[in-house]
Amino acid sequence: MENFQSLQVNKKFPLTFNSLLEEVFPLLCLVREKEWIPVWDFEWIFWRTGRIE
Repeated sequence: MENFQSLQVNKKFPLTFNSLLEEVFPLLCLVREKEWIPVWDFEWIFWRTGRIE
């Protein structure tokens, strides 16, 4: 098996939502973010542990 050197990238920006927490919180996941972020895309990565990273 090859040695894999991962690259970590962190980006931060503030968001303000004028809605109830109960309405906004469910939208903050990888799949649901595609519903309201036009350019959002991702690729699932499954580790040997079965966890999604």
